[in-house]
Amino acid sequence: MRKIPILIVIAVLAVLAVSVAVPAFSAPAPASEQASQPAALASITPMVMPNTTPMPGRAAPQASLGTTYVQIRPDSTGKGQSYSLNLGKDSAASFAVGSLGDAPEVIEKGTWVEATSVVTVTLTDKNDVKLDAPDVLVFERKDGVLTATQYDKAAYGESGIRLTLAAQVASTINRALFTIALQAGFPLDPTFLSVNGGGEFDASLLNGKVVSGCAGFVNRNPVAIVNWAGKADLVRVFFYSSSDPSLVILTPDGKILCSDNATSQLLDPEIEIKNPIPGKYRIWVGSVDKGQLIPGVLVMTAKSDVNAGNFSLNNLIDRPAIPELAPRATPQVDPKAIQDAIDSKAKGAPQLKPGAAPAAVVVTTEGKIPLFTLPVKEKGCAGLVSAQPDFVFNWSGDTKNLRVFFEGDKDSTLLVLDPNRQVVCNDESDPGVNLNPMVDLPSPASGNYAVWVGRLNPTQPVKGKLTVTEGTSTTPAALPPAAK
Repeated sequence: MRKIPILIVIAVLAVLAVSVAVPAFSAPAPASEQASQPAALASITPMVMPNTTPMPGRAAPQASLGTTYVQIRPDSTGKGQSYSLNLGKDSAASFAVGSLGDAPEVIEKGTWVEATSVVTVTLTDKNDVKLDAPDVLVFERKDGVLTATQYDKAAYGESGIRLTLAAQVASTINRALFTIALQAGFPLDPTFLSVNGGGEFDASLLNGKVVSGCAGFVNRNPVAIVNWAGKADLVRVFFYSSSDPSLVILTPDGKILCSDNATSQLLDPEIEIKNPIPGKYRIWVGSVDKGQLIPGVLVMTAKSDVNAGNFSLNNLIDRPAIPELAPRATPQVDPKAIQDAIDSKAKGAPQLKPGAAPAAVVVTTEGKIPLFTLPVKEKGCAGLVSAQPDFVFNWSGDTKNLRVFFEGDKDSTLLVLDPNRQVVCNDESDPGVNLNPMVDLPSPASGNYAVWVGRLNPTQPVKGKLTVTEGTSTTPAALPPAAK
């Protein structure tokens, strides 16, 4: 990824997400960014284990950005104007002015000194051209805020300059895609989150100074906030993807760490934090192009031998590949074929009349067709049946009731189709007591009756006796439910 610094944008994002000192300014997020933001926070319950002390590991290429102060002011463009002041440890100072979210239009460089909370900034170069006369800004420093007491009002306006420490502003952002808690010795090590990197804000410059290892476009809010507790020699954070992301971390003590490429061959960013202090760590993942979404895995580990180069999702869980089972096709039911089977069996069917002896037949069912798929009106019947009925009989005459029941060696069901195409079915003749099914046919019409016996276990056939009798005095032998 191209090497461009990042924190001026991180600070700008932070300012947009919270109320800044003065003057107040608020701008809506672009539609593309709004779509990428979560509707609500996801929270992961912390998992705590006894403290462990990993061995130190290799240091990842990363950069810690200097002391930066920012302010957002309204302007005529409607985007807002950003001021950014960097006070380097080597007394070097840079002051950048530009439109919000864009590269600075004016970059002034010089030096700074501080005496009794009064910071004097002397800027001698503007956009790499030496000024005829130095631009001197004098600030009073208090509680992370620089308030200008001496400045060119013609250049900066009457409203004044009041800059807030960027890390302090960013530390107030408490909305992220994930908020998790980790304690030293966390059992799921490495812990990882599936997130998208990238955003709308260009991290092109940091106060006119190119900072190695900081690059990309980031979103307004961090992808993760990690609440860390306990003691460890190191915690390593990296983003594992197939693209070219970048990484930014704001530590609890206000340090901002950046990484672009872990090595010259590895485009994944990696940041190693030695002896991490307890507190809240905010993590952003950037992309090389504006508005680009980079899917990947944000990984956190305290193991010295795990890094962006050797991390593999396949190595985390050792299990053999499980072949995908092809879906079972539901047997097709042909209504005409069923009717043809009924008509064929009806030619030799028993002729039952009032006062006749009961009809009985031994049935073995190995059906595979769900009863509810048969082309009948009743859809509440259970069991697996064959395409053709197990028994057909003919009834003629008048009677108060015909009873059909099945006495099987296993749990079974029963369906009877009468001459008027009406269906009666049953699962248990006495629910919870007798699993053998029974069907009553009050005042049966004359004609052919088709009977199906169904099985409930698709791996075991059911064998038993099917009986058709007049009246209601005869019941099937008891088949009690299996003991639990």
